[in-house]
Amino acid sequence: MFFRCKLNFCDSAGTVTVNPEIKVQLTPSDTTICAGKAVAFTANTVNFSTYSWQSKHHGNRSGGTSWLLNPVQTDTIRLQISNNGCSNSASSIVKVNANTLFVHTLRSCFGKSVVFRGDTIRNPGDYEFNLPNALGCDSTILLTVIFSNQLQQVVNASICNGQSYRFNNRDISAAGTYRDTLIASGGCDSVVVLNLEVKPLPQPSIVQNGAELSTQVFASYQWKLNNLDIPGAVSRTFMAQQTGSYRVRVSDNFNCSNLSEAFELNTVGLQGIGPNGFSFGLFPNPARDEIRLSGLPESCPIQVYDLMGKLHYSGKTSGQEPTILVQDFKDGVYVLVAEVAGQKIRKQFVITR
Repeated sequence: MFFRCKLNFCDSAGTVTVNPEIKVQLTPSDTTICAGKAVAFTANTVNFSTYSWQSKHHGNRSGGTSWLLNPVQTDTIRLQISNNGCSNSASSIVKVNANTLFVHTLRSCFGKSVVFRGDTIRNPGDYEFNLPNALGCDSTILLTVIFSNQLQQVVNASICNGQSYRFNNRDISAAGTYRDTLIASGGCDSVVVLNLEVKPLPQPSIVQNGAELSTQVFASYQWKLNNLDIPGAVSRTFMAQQTGSYRVRVSDNFNCSNLSEAFELNTVGLQGIGPNGFSFGLFPNPARDEIRLSGLPESCPIQVYDLMGKLHYSGKTSGQEPTILVQDFKDGVYVLVAEVAGQKIRKQFVITR
């Protein structure tokens, strides 16, 4: 290489001084490092007046025969040396290989262990493994180990006496605590605990008061005559209109149901007389669109039933001759019940058109 330097004329005799060539070399020359590592660049020549360093990513620096850098990406380092009007330069390329990072999660069941790269791990937590990658740089593996606890589900159930509950492929009818072990989606045990309660059945009984049949207080009722449901007879009391075998099916607040024993009703007084021979009038009979009452006290409770015991009207008297509209009633025989002084007086009437 040839360099152009300034000539120095020292005297009138024409003496010329030629400065020596500056040879510049950087150590290391082109090199490759791993990310996070430092590299020191050093000039092979010393005792010159000016050292100027340049870096694409680290800027410029003046002075010094070496420069310690921690590059994060590929860079070109250039050194220019000047002395007595002569100069020369050299450059070096440093390539930065990236470190690799892997994040991995291993799961297992409580009480078991996992094996990772030959290491047996029995405790949950975060683990770090550092290995050389294909480029010779660090390869970091961040491992999270999770041990799942045994899953447990508690089921509280109740059945009525005489029923059964399907659990663990069998029908259970006795109260108690039962367990079943399953395999959950993660492969760990899942335990189902069943607390089974058996509710007693309600025990309805029928009491007669004249033509009125009643039972205890329950959540729902269905009266039967000769083992057939009576339409609309779904109250605690039922006004019997004919003889026969009566039963009532009841359900309690736990939806447990039971049927009463049969109650044999042999006589039904259709034309009752109140206390002290009290009676009242009902006309016209047969009726078509309305019936009128007479002889009843003010605000006297009255109900109208058909012969199956279905309630069609309920209200109280108002005025001297209260009127009940029956134009929507079907043709047939009905019974009007009036309650006077705690006694129920009944009169039968017919609707025909």
